[in-house]
Amino acid sequence: MRPAAHGWGAAGLASIGLLAAAATLRCSGDVDNHATGGASGSGGGATDAAVEAEADAAPDSGETDWEPLEPLGENGEYFPEGPAAPQLDCHPWCKAVIPVKIDHPGYFTYVFDEGRIVDGEIATLYLADLKAGTARIVAKSTAPKQGVVHGHVHGRYLSYHRSEYPRGQVEIIDLVNHRKRVIHAYVSEDTRVIQTAVNATHAFWVTSGALWSADLQTGAKRRITPYIIGCDRHCTTDALFICSTTTQIVTADPVTGVLEVLGPSKALQTDGVCSADKRFFTWVDFRDPPGPASTYDGSRTGGEVYLYDLLSKDLKRITHDSPDHPKAKTFPAADGKTVVWRQMASTLDQNPEEAWDIYTAPGAIWKRDLDTGKTCYSDALDVGSPALIGGKFYAKRVNDPNGTGGSWIIEVDLDHPAIPWTCTQ
Repeated sequence: MRPAAHGWGAAGLASIGLLAAAATLRCSGDVDNHATGGASGSGGGATDAAVEAEADAAPDSGETDWEPLEPLGENGEYFPEGPAAPQLDCHPWCKAVIPVKIDHPGYFTYVFDEGRIVDGEIATLYLADLKAGTARIVAKSTAPKQGVVHGHVHGRYLSYHRSEYPRGQVEIIDLVNHRKRVIHAYVSEDTRVIQTAVNATHAFWVTSGALWSADLQTGAKRRITPYIIGCDRHCTTDALFICSTTTQIVTADPVTGVLEVLGPSKALQTDGVCSADKRFFTWVDFRDPPGPASTYDGSRTGGEVYLYDLLSKDLKRITHDSPDHPKAKTFPAADGKTVVWRQMASTLDQNPEEAWDIYTAPGAIWKRDLDTGKTCYSDALDVGSPALIGGKFYAKRVNDPNGTGGSWIIEVDLDHPAIPWTCTQ
């Protein structure tokens, strides 16, 4: 499993049984057999029977239509404010934006949009309004062994997984009209939900056997993939579900069932994420020598940051260390003006041979101005899962030395004098 020692927001190296390499993905573009488990890589696959809509004969037990939302606050507030966040040891250059430690496994990443972050502890899910500086409770468990996890926010809708082993359900909240519906329910460990997402029209969930979607208004379901698909990180646009699998970056259209690969390559692509405005998608790509021999959970070498414009369909290589001076990179993020990513701490070997070493060793945050090309790094920022939201930097930080423990979602003042920067160009 990819370790959570630094609070990385990606799935374990072979965790939760989700390996896209075992899939038979049919995508448009030059999709290699290495990434698809031997399937033919071209031709689109838009008419494959496997991705045609599957209508349930009857709703699963527990599924509901839209119903009025029950207020969570003692005084009738739908979404009461959470407790005040503690002061972390990194104060004053950082502050917690979710007021509780994130005590779930590190591969449950936090989700964000242009002004909000959703995450929480097992029993309570919070939605942080980054402009207002508040974090409100949007869901909480109603039983001792129940959890509310895998939260995702998009526009007016929020999705999450209410889990009480071996059963559970995917719930959707309309944050504007204060409505809720159970869009999917299951009663067996064999069909457990592992991730959820939502966009303007559909809910999505990944089970231990498939990727599904459902129309938010009608509840009609579609089994988009007939096989296991693993998303280290995922996001949604108004039209698509985008999954950074253990091999490539895949988009899924919930209406047509069509799957496509962004920036098709015969090499490993990993650690992908949307920009906050959903205009860009960035990832680490191993197509450039010496990277093509790299594997997800084994040996790696090199890796460059790539940026894809979801509107113009343009693909741009951001970093250019390979082939002469390959350097390991993880967890890039972008906002259209700046790209950030993580590398090994400057005192360490910049190109370890094993994925395990890359994700567990101390790291540094790098940033590049896309207009000027100015590139700088700071060893003081040993954090994971970075995000650029509203011109500010957010990340996941673990093991606060003051004794608070756990992981924290933090906002970082990159201009604070306590964070020294070294610029390379």
